[in-house]
Amino acid sequence: MPETSVAKPHPRRMLAAWYLRSLDRSFISVFMTFGLVLLFALLLLRGGADDVESNLRKTRADVLALQPETVDDANNAMLDYQGANAAIVRFSGQWTDSPEYFASRSAEGYFAGQEVKTYLQQNAAAIQRLLQAADKPRCDWRLNYAAGYAMMLPHLSMLRSDARLLSVYARECAHQRDHTEAAHAIAAMHAIARHAERDPLLICGLVSIAIDGIADQTIESIVLWETPTSAADIESYRKSAGLYRKWHERALRTLECEKRFALYTLDGMVNESQLNGSASATAALGVPYYVGGAIFWYGADRRCCLKVMNDIIEETRAGKRTHDDTINARIEANQTGPAIFTTLLLPSLGRSSDAFARNQEQAIATDAALAWLLFRAKYNREPKSLEELAPEFLAAVPHGVFHDLPLRVRTDTSGFREKPPPLKTGTAPLSAAPLLPGIVRIYTVGKNGQDDQGLCANAGEELKPKPNANSEIEEDDTGFRVPPFKEREATR
Repeated sequence: MPETSVAKPHPRRMLAAWYLRSLDRSFISVFMTFGLVLLFALLLLRGGADDVESNLRKTRADVLALQPETVDDANNAMLDYQGANAAIVRFSGQWTDSPEYFASRSAEGYFAGQEVKTYLQQNAAAIQRLLQAADKPRCDWRLNYAAGYAMMLPHLSMLRSDARLLSVYARECAHQRDHTEAAHAIAAMHAIARHAERDPLLICGLVSIAIDGIADQTIESIVLWETPTSAADIESYRKSAGLYRKWHERALRTLECEKRFALYTLDGMVNESQLNGSASATAALGVPYYVGGAIFWYGADRRCCLKVMNDIIEETRAGKRTHDDTINARIEANQTGPAIFTTLLLPSLGRSSDAFARNQEQAIATDAALAWLLFRAKYNREPKSLEELAPEFLAAVPHGVFHDLPLRVRTDTSGFREKPPPLKTGTAPLSAAPLLPGIVRIYTVGKNGQDDQGLCANAGEELKPKPNANSEIEEDDTGFRVPPFKEREATR
C-alpha cells in the first residue's frame, strides 16, 4: 500500500497555536500567583488583626459584670410597680384633655372639678402601690445584659407614666392644701427616677432625667398656682426636690457602661456564632463572620471607639463636659481606617452629658427658689437679692453647671404666656393671655452662655419673636418661676 502523506500545518498556524498555549499558561500563572499573594496577605492580616473571639469573651464578661445584684421579691420594688400598673385606669381621651396635661399648667378651676377627682379615685389603689414602691430602696428589673443593645426595657415607659400619675396626685393634694402629702408624692417621683437609672445604661439615665423633670415641673406649678405659705410646707417641698443630682457622677457611670456595651456589640457583629447562636462552618474554622469587615474595618473601628470613649470618660472624671464637635474631631484624629460604628454611636454621648448637667442646674434653681419662699414666709417681705438668703437659707449663692456663674434674679413685670395646646382641626388659633405679672425668675445662664433673662424655649412658655429673625440660638436658661409677693401671705 502506498504511504499516506500527512499534511504539515502551516508554520504561521503552528506559531499562533504555540503563542495561544503560552498565553493560556501565562493567564493561569498570573491568576494563581495573584490568588496565592492574596491568600498570603489575608493570612498576614488575620494574624495581625484583633482576636475577635477573645475580645468577645472579654467584653461579654465586662457587660455581665455591670448587672446589679439580685433583689429578693419581698424587697424588690419592681413587683410593686408591676402591681400598680396592672391597677391603673388610663385616661381614654386626648392628651390635651388629660389630668396629666393640666398638672403642670395654670388649669384654673380644673382641680376643683369632679373629673380629676373621679380619675384619682379610680387610681387610688395604684397610687398607693406606687408610693410603696418608691419607699423601697432596692429595685431589680432583672434585665438580660447578655443581649447587649437588644435588651428589652419595657419598664422605662411604664415608669414615666407612673410619674405623670403622681404629678396629678401631688397637684390635687396641693389644691386641697395638703402640702405634706404633695411633697411626699414628689419625693416618690424622684425615687422612681432613681429606680429607673438603677441599671447604668444611657437610655435609663435619660428616662431618669425626664422623670426628674416631671417632678420639677410639678413643684413649680404648685408654687405658682397652689402657693405654699408656711415654712413647714415649703421646707417639705425643699426636702423632696432632690439635690443629689451630680451630673458628672451620673454621666461617668453611664459612659463606662456605654463603652462596654459598644465594644460588646462591635465584637458580636463580626462573630457569627454570637449573632445566630450556632456554630457555623466559618466559625468552626476560626474565621470570623463578615471576614472582610473583620480584617479591613473591625480593628480600626474598635481601636478608634475605645480610644475616644476612654478620652471622654477621663474628661468626665475630671468634671469636664465633652461637646459633639469635640467628639467628632477626636474620631477623625483617631481613625486609622473606616470607623462606621464609632461615627454613628459616639456623637450622641456629648448631648447626654449636657442633659445630666441641665438636670443638675434645674435642681439648683428649684432649691434656690424654695429658699426664696422660705425668706418670704419668715420675714413677710421680698428678699433684695440671693445674697440676702445666705447663710440662713442658702450656704452661699449657688452657681450654675455650664459656666459656673452665680444664679440670677429678675422680676418680670409682664408675666408669662403658656404655650397653647396644639390646634384641633377646624379650630381658630388660641391666644394665650399673660399670667402672673410681677413673677420672679430665679435662673442660671444655660449652655449657650448668654443671659436670656430666665427664658427657655423648652419651658412651656410662649416666647416673643426674636428681634433678629436669623438668630439660630434658642433661649436656654434653666430656672424657676416664683409668683409675685403678697404682703402678709405668710400669715394667711
